[in-house]
Amino acid sequence: MHTFHCERREFQDRKTGRTVWQVTNGDFECSATYMDKPCWTADETYMLIASNFSGAWQPYRLSLETGEAVQVYETPSPSFLTVMAPETNEAFIPDGQRMVAVNLETLEARVAVDFSASGREAFKVQPVIGYDGSVTMARHHEGAATEFWFTPTDGRNEFEVLRVDPMPCQPGHDNFIPGYPKYVCVNAMRSDPHGPLAYDWNSDDPDRRVKTWRIERETGAIQPLIPLPQGISATHVVWTRDGERLHFHRKTQPTWVPTALCSVDREGGDFRVHYETSEHRLGHSCPHPHAPWIVTDSQDKNENILMLVHLERDETHMLCWPDTSIHSGRPDARREDLPAHPHRHTHPGFSHSGRFVHYTSDVGGTCQVYVVPVADLAGGGQR
Repeated sequence: MHTFHCERREFQDRKTGRTVWQVTNGDFECSATYMDKPCWTADETYMLIASNFSGAWQPYRLSLETGEAVQVYETPSPSFLTVMAPETNEAFIPDGQRMVAVNLETLEARVAVDFSASGREAFKVQPVIGYDGSVTMARHHEGAATEFWFTPTDGRNEFEVLRVDPMPCQPGHDNFIPGYPKYVCVNAMRSDPHGPLAYDWNSDDPDRRVKTWRIERETGAIQPLIPLPQGISATHVVWTRDGERLHFHRKTQPTWVPTALCSVDREGGDFRVHYETSEHRLGHSCPHPHAPWIVTDSQDKNENILMLVHLERDETHMLCWPDTSIHSGRPDARREDLPAHPHRHTHPGFSHSGRFVHYTSDVGGTCQVYVVPVADLAGGGQR
């Protein structure tokens, strides 16, 4: 296992003047997890990050206080798919057909589930974890049918199987609704526009324009949560921590803008537009865990934003300009010998209490993790 140390660099954003912490640095690279996957421990002592410090992307525990980063597991699977269960302080990491749980305080590892014990091969194993860390899921897709395999994460390898035949979409980004584990949600992925399971914002078939479907585990009942009109797409879908609302980016196709931050309730109703703009190509967002705020980035070329948006009143706060190189025309400063990086998106997220926002940017030539203190704007929340 590898260890490295990063001196935290504090600076004021060049446009907003707001304090930003660069919490990782070096010739190697670091990245936070995807924005719908928690990556902070409950007491906010540690962050779960990915780094290619050893030459391959692996999961690390980063101390915000000391800057020490410790590799927590050696996995052959992409470590961007790691996720924290803050209620247990465990990181769930894919390892072939197994899911391993590592306590970030003690670094003790255990096998949470071994999907090979099910007798089914070639699972798509990734950390799809209930928020309390008690249940996980794997998916097997074949033709028009999809099997979802649910199991506790205590190592018992007791499986519950839900077969959906036919599946209404090519599923991806599977997730549980926080607090409502009887449901699983899948997002329709854009594939062959002429295929039977394609998601197509321009289709005459309204079912093909549904971005997110909710499936009841006990009955298999399927309900569309985000149906959209022609010419409009939805991307980057994420639940609030209480499981009451589903947030997404509404994009005008094919121009992207105007774009809006929108949400629906758990039944797919009460559609709301929280913020709309043609100035920025909004890309990813994450709701505050306890307060009516959402943080969003943009995927504008060369200069892109990180902004807080209030969900109930007309109030926004520009936090900083990450200026990551997504879709950028500027020269790429990354060294050619660095391991491949799958994205340059900021993927912003909140800490467990909501006092901090984190993001990833390669503005300095390598992908690194940054943190913005926001307690003065969004409140300290709960811990």
